[in-house]
Amino acid sequence: MAAKVKLSEIIDAIEMMMDECTPRLDTKTGQVCYVTNDVMRDVEEGDLAELLKDCAEWQRGEYEIADAMLREPERFLDLPDKHEVDEYGMMREFAETWKDERVGNELLRAISGRGAFRYFKDTVHRYGIEKSWYAFRADQFRRVAVEWCKGNGLEWEEGSPRNGVGGVRDPGFRVNE
Repeated sequence: MAAKVKLSEIIDAIEMMMDECTPRLDTKTGQVCYVTNDVMRDVEEGDLAELLKDCAEWQRGEYEIADAMLREPERFLDLPDKHEVDEYGMMREFAETWKDERVGNELLRAISGRGAFRYFKDTVHRYGIEKSWYAFRADQFRRVAVEWCKGNGLEWEEGSPRNGVGGVRDPGFRVNE
């Protein structure tokens, strides 16, 4: 049976997704593990004992996790990647559900064309609705994490959100029933 996972760790890993590193869940421990692509390649192509002898002390754990990922791939689950987390769609949904139609329309205009993420963020700041946006975004990431856990048959506990804004609603936000 898989260990219970902390939903907050899954959410943090999904939010901080990078091309250089693929976080995976260790179903044995319930921990999210981070191994850079370079370390994974080194372990795939090299001798672990030699790599451990030559690496800095602080890197040992990453090499050992990479080795475990290669020896026991069924133990580790890939977390949702940036293609499964549609941040553009989140921005569009936020804009479409904003009570003030003028603000919603401006948010929609901000996400059309180049620089959509930057323009959207600037518009959110200009209207002073950052708390609402980040709460909405946190709720969306939580939804993705919960669906991923359910889809993989994992039990979870909430944990403490890193950003501390999850679940906060602003009166300007309209929930589609």
